[in-house]
Formats: sequence, C-alpha cells, structure tokens
Amino acid sequence: MGFTKFGVVGVVLAEVILVGSLWAFDTSVVNDVVTLGSNQQTTITVINTESKPIAIEVTPVKRQYTREGVEKFDGETSDVVAIPSQMILNPGEEQVVALRWVGPVTIDKEHAFRILVENVPIELSTTNVGQPAANRASGQIRMVYRIVKSFYVQPPGATSRLKVVSAQFGVDPKKNKTFDLVMTNDGSAHEIVRRCELDVTLMNPSDPSANAIVMPAKFDSQDLSGGVNFLVDEERLIQLPVPKTWQVPKGYQPVSAVFRKSES
Repeated sequence: MGFTKFGVVGVVLAEVILVGSLWAFDTSVVNDVVTLGSNQQTTITVINTESKPIAIEVTPVKRQYTREGVEKFDGETSDVVAIPSQMILNPGEEQVVALRWVGPVTIDKEHAFRILVENVPIELSTTNVGQPAANRASGQIRMVYRIVKSFYVQPPGATSRLKVVSAQFGVDPKKNKTFDLVMTNDGSAHEIVRRCELDVTLMNPSDPSANAIVMPAKFDSQDLSGGVNFLVDEERLIQLPVPKTWQVPKGYQPVSAVFRKSES
C-alpha cells in the first residue's frame, strides 16, 4: 500500500502536535527508551477515535536541536522501522505498530528519534472497510493531524554528562537583559532539565585586582520554557532571566558557572 503526501505542516513545540481543529486518533507508547542487549523494539498503539475510517502513516525520523533550541526532525533514518508504517483504521479500531531497531548491534551513545504519527484523509471506498488495517487500499492524501512521540535507543549503562561551556550576560529579542548559559551533553544518554541551580562566578575584566564573587541562582520550569532536553553531543544556548536577587557590582561579568540539576 502506498500513500502519496502533498505536504507536511507544523513545528514541534511539545510532545504532542495537533494540526487541525479536532483529534482524529490517539496513541500510546509502551516504552520510549529501548536499551540494546535487553530489547530491540517497542510498540505504539494507534486508536481511531473518529466515527469514520481514517488513514494513518507512522514515520521514524532523527531528532536534533539547533544551538538555539529549535527542534528539527526532518532527517530520515534507516535504523528504526515502523511495522506496519501505513494503515487504514475503522471507527474505534486499534493497530499495534512495532518500532524496531535495525541499526548496529552495538552503539556507544544514545540515538534520539521522533515518531511522527500522521492522520491523512483520503477517498475511501466501502470495499476497503472490511479488510485488515495494514492491507487496505488507499488513494491520494493530504496530512491534517500529527502526533509526535519521543523514542530513544541506548547502549547498556547509558548516562548523561552535562557541562557548562560558557556563561555571560546577553539580550533577548525583546531587548531584555538575560543570563546566557551555553551547555553540552558529552555523556551517552539524553537529559531533561526542568529545574536547576547554579553557582555563577563573576569578575571585573577591567580591574584584574578586584576579587571574584560567586552568586547562587535557581531557575524553575517557567524559566526553562517547560524544560530543556539535552541530547547527546549537542551544544545548547539557554537564555535565562537575570535573577532579581542579584546585586551585581558595576563592571562585573559572569565568567563561569557550576551547574546542578534540581528535582524540586
């Protein structure tokens, strides 16, 4: 069965994306992390919540962020396959889709993916309705709905290792003063940070004899736009508000920071 796309719309802002006005389907993932050596696949269940048949396409893609935090998931991958990848579901019908790792047997770092589950309306004949979901015929389609799920493949014992590259004052697009933190994850697994604490060292570059000062700071999920997902080997620029408790002497600038993830 072959689906012919006319276009793809939408930008990922969260775990689930909807393009359109009403949900046409729902999904659930058994496990979004697969550890090689113990398992090679997980499953995602797609449920038609509409009152009419719908066409679904499931596509695994590579997951990446730009330095500024814009997510990109337009990179094709041959390391993960969805079986079946295309189907037509009757009202209330469910289809279990296997997400199977077919890449190298061993890896040294985590691979991050997005699973795009797209509802693509098509012209359906009544002869399609009684056939198995993965085998029904289809015509031309136009994507209207998209749900986006996370999926990671890890080596055994994978861990994250976040590191501060630089710290300095900056300015956001609205010309507000910001505290800019550049960080990398040189570990072997992703790390999602929703709250953090920092000890920031500031110095006066125009007065080498002036003592360095250390200022603590706490940032919550609102400061971090809900949370930052540090993927392996990616550098991220995080623009944070300058803490209101800071009384920074004239001429002092941040030069380094010690980072701690906070759970509360």
